[in-house]
Parts: sequence; C-alpha cells; structure tokens
Amino acid sequence: MEAALPPPPGLVPNFSHPPRSLGYGIRAYAAFSAALCSVLISIRLFTRIIILRKLEIDDYTCIFSWVFLVALTVLCQFTVINGAGLHQWNMSIEQFKDLLIYVYVAKVLYLFVLLPIKITIILQLRRFFAPHSYLASYKVLTWLLIISTALAISSLLTDVFQCHPIRKAWEFDIPGKCITSPVVHSYTASVNMATDFAILLLPAYWIWKLKIAVTKRIQISLLFVGGIVACLGSILHLYEARQMVKKADQSYMAGRLFLWCLLEVVGGFISSCLPVHPIFFRAIRAGSIKAVRHDPSSGAFRRNTEEDLIGQSGASSRDPTDSKVRYPDPDAISLHYLQEEDQFRR
Repeated sequence: MEAALPPPPGLVPNFSHPPRSLGYGIRAYAAFSAALCSVLISIRLFTRIIILRKLEIDDYTCIFSWVFLVALTVLCQFTVINGAGLHQWNMSIEQFKDLLIYVYVAKVLYLFVLLPIKITIILQLRRFFAPHSYLASYKVLTWLLIISTALAISSLLTDVFQCHPIRKAWEFDIPGKCITSPVVHSYTASVNMATDFAILLLPAYWIWKLKIAVTKRIQISLLFVGGIVACLGSILHLYEARQMVKKADQSYMAGRLFLWCLLEVVGGFISSCLPVHPIFFRAIRAGSIKAVRHDPSSGAFRRNTEEDLIGQSGASSRDPTDSKVRYPDPDAISLHYLQEEDQFRR
C-alpha cells in the first residue's frame, strides 16, 4: 500500500493504528462548539418567541446558520474518521482521496454557516445603531451587508469550481486543472477576516462616539464581545491557510484549519445571540416568564426603554414580583436615545 505522502526521514507509515490525538480533539471541539451555539440560539429564540413574541428576518437567518452548523458538526465527525488531523504519510492514496471529498463538502457547508450568521449580525446592528434609513450608519451597514454577501458568494463559487472538472478536487490524478487548494483557503480566510473586522470595528466606533458614561459604553461593548472571538478565529484561519501553502502534509493541516473555522463560527453566534440575552435573564430575575406566557394582554410585550437591554434600567425601583414588568425590544436601541437618556440622568 502506497502512502499518500512520503514520510519524513526515520518515520515509517502506520496505516493500521496511526496516532489520532488531533483528530479526537477536533471531534470533541466540534461537538462542544455545536452545543454552545445551540444554547445561545435557544435563549435567543425563547426570548424572541415567548417573551417578545416577535421574530425578525435575522432570527430566521440565525436558525438557517444553526441548521448548517449541526450538519457541519456531523460531517466533521466523518471527516476526522476519514483522516482529518492525521499525518498524510499514515494514509494510503485512496484514503486521502476519500478525505478530500469530505473536506470539499465541509468547505461548502462552512460558508453556508458563516454567511447567514454574518447577515444576522449586520441586520441586528442596523436595527441597533441605524433605526432610520436616512442615517449614514444605515447606509454603511447596508453596503457592508451587500459586500459581505457578494464576497461570501464569490468564496463559495471559488470553492465549488476550484477544479475543472469539479471531481478533480478529490480525484487529483485525473486530467484537468485546479486552483491550488491552499490558495483557495487563503482567499476565503482573507475575505472572512476583512468582514469580521468591519463588523467588530463599526459598532465599537459608534459606541465610543457616544456622549455617555464610560461604564455604559463598556456595558454596551460587552454585548458585542463575540466579534473579538470571530476576528481571532479568522486571523488564525488565515495563518493556517498560509501554512498550508508551505507544507505538503495537507491532511494534518486541514484538521488544524477546521479548529479555527469553528472558532470563527462560535464568535459569530456569540455576537448574534448575546445582545438578546439580557432580556431573558431579566425576565428570569423578575420571575415573570410564566405570567408573560399565560397573560399576553398584561402589557408585558410593550416596548420598554432601551436602557433595559444594557442593564441600566431602574430595575431596582421596580417590584420584582410585578407580573406586568415590560421587556425591551432589542430593535428599539437607538444611539441618539442613549445620549439623550444619559444627559437626562445628569
């Protein structure tokens, strides 16, 4: 049996019992990431459906992304079983071809996870920071949405049609032409990193322009901390993609690359879901979820002031047993309002 890659000097290919330490780590990490994202989106949807009783387009795009994340997690298990994270000299050529099929599908699924979650975040930011279409921030975020979508589609098409014929992406010994796979990875990683940083820096810029207390700025900023995680994932993704250009051990590098792709996805889910969570936990503390569910006429679904969302409400002045506690709609956040509200408090 011929190895898919000649081993380094002094090593002998081990086809029967190759070491799989990285592979086991990838499988566990993928399962943990999917579980964490499932918890995050469950709280988001519970808040939207049960407490606010209002679903928006970004809720559906978030669900769409989560469905593909579950599919990607399942595929990850099979990808590792077929050699992801395994040194290529411990695989036969046929095993390596099988792995390339799974990697090809995983790259497509990854983009189907990432694009909807980015759309979710941008639509959410547009409601938070640009409640009116005439605002410059609304136009900036709309263009960011268009550019992010266009770049993601271009990455998807590049991944799908990197080879002619397409099956040469895994049947590398048949006639045809391909864009080098590591180059494709680098392009995808660069595009994702650029949009991740734009999504992180724009709200940070708007928040820190506010003429409000520093503590309040920090509280609002913490709701978007997932953007830092996503940017870290995209940086490491790009680094590993560039390393793939230099190294021949593609099966092992593919496993490492998968880790950082998942980190980027987790950061996206944190960014998209965390801003809604304060409403859920405030409802828990108020002990009024049951009342809200059984008494929709109680006024509990009326929009409250935006300060509730960022933990600056006068909750201490409210009776926590009051079943008519009103919950904020995250769509109502307005930077102009936050400035006025802070000046009023002064």
